[in-house]
Amino acid sequence: MKLFLRTFSLLLLTMILPALSPAQESLDPDFGHNGQLTTDFSIYNDEAYAIAVQADGKILVAGQSENGADTDIALARYLADGSLDTDFSSDGQVTVAVGSGNDRGLALTIQEDGKILVGGTTANENDMDITVVRLTADGLPDMDFDQDGQMSIPLPDTNDSTQTVLVQTDGKIILAGSSEGSSTTHLFIARLNGDGSLDTTFNGNGIVTDTGSNDCAAYSGALVDDGRILLGGFRDTDGQKRATLFSFLSNGQVDQSFGDQGSSLLDANYVNSVFYDLALLEDGNIVATGAIQEESYRSILLARFLSSGKIDQDFNEQGTVTADLGTDSVAYGLAIAADGSIYLSGSSSSDQDMDFILLHYTASGTPVIETTEALMQATATKSVSSDSVAISSLLVVDSDFSKEVVSTVKPTFILTDFEQYNDIARAISIQKSGNILLAGSVENGKDTDFGLISFSTADLSQQRIINGIDTTEGYYIATTPPTRVTRNSAASGGFLESISTDPQDISQRGVCYGITPAPGLKDVSVTDETTTAVADTTTTTTTVGTTLPVLATTVYEGCTTDGSGVGTFRSDILDITPDTLYYVRAYAELSDGTVIYGNELQFTTKDACFIATAAYGSLDDSHVLVLRQFRDTYLKSSALGRKLINRYYLLSPPLAQLISEHPAAQGAVRLAMAPVATISYLSLHPVLAAQLVGLSFLLLGLLQFVCSTLKQAPVKE
Repeated sequence: MKLFLRTFSLLLLTMILPALSPAQESLDPDFGHNGQLTTDFSIYNDEAYAIAVQADGKILVAGQSENGADTDIALARYLADGSLDTDFSSDGQVTVAVGSGNDRGLALTIQEDGKILVGGTTANENDMDITVVRLTADGLPDMDFDQDGQMSIPLPDTNDSTQTVLVQTDGKIILAGSSEGSSTTHLFIARLNGDGSLDTTFNGNGIVTDTGSNDCAAYSGALVDDGRILLGGFRDTDGQKRATLFSFLSNGQVDQSFGDQGSSLLDANYVNSVFYDLALLEDGNIVATGAIQEESYRSILLARFLSSGKIDQDFNEQGTVTADLGTDSVAYGLAIAADGSIYLSGSSSSDQDMDFILLHYTASGTPVIETTEALMQATATKSVSSDSVAISSLLVVDSDFSKEVVSTVKPTFILTDFEQYNDIARAISIQKSGNILLAGSVENGKDTDFGLISFSTADLSQQRIINGIDTTEGYYIATTPPTRVTRNSAASGGFLESISTDPQDISQRGVCYGITPAPGLKDVSVTDETTTAVADTTTTTTTVGTTLPVLATTVYEGCTTDGSGVGTFRSDILDITPDTLYYVRAYAELSDGTVIYGNELQFTTKDACFIATAAYGSLDDSHVLVLRQFRDTYLKSSALGRKLINRYYLLSPPLAQLISEHPAAQGAVRLAMAPVATISYLSLHPVLAAQLVGLSFLLLGLLQFVCSTLKQAPVKE
C-alpha cells in the first residue's frame, strides 16, 4: 500500500507541477544573513509597517521605535545587500518625534525628486491625529515642508491614522486612512500641496470624511491615471464588516460610477472580511488582498475587480480566492511581479507563534505550486533562522514522504521564522531584479525589531552555481548556500564545471567547514561507530529524548566526501556544534592531488539547552526559552560566561540522556530548575523585578506595622 501511494503521488506531481510552476522563491544568500536581517533602534520595541525601494535600489523601511517614554516614527535605509546605508543620517537610521506623545509611521512613499514621505499618526492631549513627515534623500527633515518637515491634521474626537500616502503627477500629496471615534469608524482623505499646506481646492477645505451611518475604514490606496483615488478597507453592512473598495474623484467627491455609488463590497458570503492592500494593474483592473474571519481563525483573501468596480468573474472563475491554511493567517501586503503573477505577504500561526508568510498566485488567481525538486526537498516543519520550507496541505496517508506534500487546491506557501516568537510581515516590494522583499516586526524574547527578508526568484539550479570561482586549474567551482540548518547539522554542496579544453579528472569532491574562515581539506578517519577524529578533534553524539543528536564537544573543522567528477552535488554536514558560526566552501581534489576551492559562505547552527530540554520535554517550552534568553543576554556577554557554556556543552549530554529516560528524574529536575527559571525571568524583566521588590518591601513594612500594633495593644483581663 505504501509503495502504491508513493508511486501515485510521484506520478501526480510530475503531471501537474510543470504547468503550474513559474519562478520559485528561496532565501537570497547574498542579502543580510542568509536572506534575513533584523534592525534594532533601541533596547525597546521597534516595529516596521511599510517598505519602498528607491530608483537606485536602496531599500527604505518605516515604522515606529520606542524610546522608553513614548514611540517615535522610525526609518531605516539599506543597501541592496541588506547592510545599513551610512549615507542616510550617518548610520542608516532615523527617528522623528512629531509630538510629545506616541508617534507611528504606517505608510511610506518616495517622491520623484528622491524626498521621502512617511505617513502615520501622532498623539495630542486627547487623541491621535493624522501626521506626515517629509525627509530629504539624506534622511534630514525637509524644511520646505510646512517649515519643519512635518505636518499634522487634527480631526475632532477621533483617533486618526494615515494608512496610505500617494503622490499625484502634479506633486500634490494624498493622505488616506481611518478615524475611530467612541462608537463609529470612518475613512478620511486629505490632500496637501507640495509645501505641506492643505489644498483647499480639494472638497473646499482639503479634507474628505465619510460620515455615513455605517462604519468604514481605509487601509491602502492607489491613484488612477485620470486622477481618481482608489482605497481598500471595509464597510459595515447589517452589523458585519465586508471587504470593500472605494473610489473618489480627483476633487474629493464620491465616484458614483464605481461599483454601487462609489464603493464595491464583496457579497454576503464574505462577512467579517477586510482588504489590507491593493494594487492597480496595467489594464485598469484592481487586485486586493486581506483576510476573512472563519469560525475560529482568519483565512487569506484575494480578489480582482474590473475598473468599473464590478467583481472580475474571470479571476479564479468567481473573482475571489480564499486560502484556508488551517491556522490563523492574514495577508497584509500585495505586489505584482513582472510576469503579472501576484505575491502576498503577511503572517500565519505555526506551533506557538506567528511567522512571516509568502504566497504566490498566477495572474488568473491560480495558486502557484513548487516544482517536484523543491517539494522533495521540503519538510513539514517551519524554517528557523536560515531556511524556509514550502508547506501545503494534501495529506498522504501511510507515506514515507513529508506528511504535507502538495495540494492542487491550496497554494504552496513559504513560512519563515526568525526566532521562536511572533513575526509579522506587514509589507512587500519586488525589486527590479525580481527579488521579493518582506518587511515587518520580529520578536526575540526581549523586545521587537525591524525584520527584513529577501527571496530570490532565480531558478534553484542557477542559485547553486552563482558566485563561484574560476580556478587556474581550468574549473569553475561554486558553493551551494547552506540550508536546513539545525542545532548540529546543515545541508550544502557545490557545482563543478570544466572551463578548460584539457582538464584533469576530479577524484574527490565535497565541502569543507570550520569555525574559522577558509576551511581546508583534512584527512578524516573513523575510529569507531560514534567517534570521528577530525583534525585532532573528537566529537561524540548522544540522543536526548525525541530531539536530534547533540554534541558533547566542539567540532572545530571537517569535510565531506560526495563523489567525483563535474556537476552538482549535495553535502550533508552532520554532528557539528550547536549555536556556533561555521564557514563552508566547496572543494575538489584533482587527479594530481591539487585541491581547488569555491566561494566561502557561512551559517550559524541553532542553539540547544540539553538538560532543560530533557526535563521539560521540548525545546519550545517556556521555561527552556527563558533559560536560553538568560544565557544569550548575560552569559554570552562575558568570557567567564562563555567558558561556562562550553563546559555545559561538554558535561550536559550524558546527564540529559539519563534525565530523558526517567520520568521521576524529569520531575525532580523541573522542581530544581523552577527557582533558576524564575530568577532568569526577573533578570530579563528588570522593571517587573523592581516592582516585585518594591511590593515585597511594602508587604514587609505592612506586616511589621501590624505586628507592632498588635504588641502595643492593651491586653484585656
